[in-house]
Amino acid sequence: PARRRTVEPPAAPWPGRLEDPAPPVVPPAPVPVAVLDAAGRPVAVSGRAEVSAAPAVLELRGRRLPVVGWTGPWPAVEYWWDPGRSRRRARFQVTVADGRALLLTLEDGAWYVEGAYD
Repeated sequence: PARRRTVEPPAAPWPGRLEDPAPPVVPPAPVPVAVLDAAGRPVAVSGRAEVSAAPAVLELRGRRLPVVGWTGPWPAVEYWWDPGRSRRRARFQVTVADGRALLLTLEDGAWYVEGAYD
């Protein structure tokens, strides 16, 4: 008799995959923001996914919102085999002082809000 091979899902999460839950609110286009450390410098992420400093302030539409919690980065490299389409991003989940929780993305030195949690 023929043996059927079953494929087991990987034990670890997919690389670059966000932790659950997914954000229920997604803007039609990413919203530009600035993410700053406690000294007012832009937060960066190295090619090895090392954060330059803890996010302390989010500047969104002219408002400065203190960051009260954060997790990440989750690096993602898409289309690495195609130089014309290749892109590297780092995603973070942050909570700000007004109670909102946001999904942020850093790509090519620019930060964006890509989603919000209820």
